[in-house]
Amino acid sequence: MTLAVAPALDLVEHAVDEIGRGRPVVVHGGTQGAVLVAAAAGIEPATVAFLVRYGSGFLEAAAPESLLTALELPPAHGRSARTVPFDAASEVSTGISATDRARTLALLADPGTRSDDLTRPGHVVATAVRPGGADTAEVASALAELAGLGPVAVLCTMLDEESGELLDAVTAGAFARVEGLADLAVSDLITRK
Repeated sequence: MTLAVAPALDLVEHAVDEIGRGRPVVVHGGTQGAVLVAAAAGIEPATVAFLVRYGSGFLEAAAPESLLTALELPPAHGRSARTVPFDAASEVSTGISATDRARTLALLADPGTRSDDLTRPGHVVATAVRPGGADTAEVASALAELAGLGPVAVLCTMLDEESGELLDAVTAGAFARVEGLADLAVSDLITRK
């Protein structure tokens, strides 16, 4: 008897493999529409530049709420899942360049990072990933963790070039094919869990 692997499982395994190689992937079907996702651990400036170029330009890290609390990155306002913006406290210039944001993101993903290694305000915002959550930030974090790179990921919402609206799944899938990127839906990973 031969068992067939579910297509969603193939998509997830391919995405995890790509994330593990430092390549971004496209994730769609969450409240943010389609997003580009990469692991924050060891992220390269070229990957940050790619996310900014082909996404909205607004990068956010997805990280466990417990990590953000330990690093003293409070919510931006009220009960928001998004933190105040921050940068690496050293080895950055203005904080906005791809190199600077890559340094900040990699530092956030480093288990040895302490609160005083980060300065506030800055140019990177993190979103708290909560246990049991099932949206884009949780999927991004899970992909990085499944790739063995820890639970911190970076994502950038994709926008339609003409309308400026959130990119739909069909257009995001076409973009992924043209760029040679893995493409999966939030529900693909939720199904796998």
